Amino acid sequence: LIIAERLNYDMHLIRDFINRNCSDKSNNSAIVREYKQLIKAYNNQKNNNVVDKKVNKIKEMLLIA
Repeated sequence: LIIAERLNYDMHLIRDFINRNCSDKSNNSAIVREYKQLIKAYNNQKNNNVVDKKVNKIKEMLLIA
């Protein structure tokens, strides 16, 4: 995930990085798929955190009211 972070989660850049740095014998498309899954999971977690913060803020506002 560090590589993805340094490449700004840009799949085009990640794919280029993998193609340049992995051996010819490796299955680059499988590695790209794994990165896609990691990025998707990371984004889902990040989105859930934002929703949780918004829900908590609404709860606080309701308790005050």
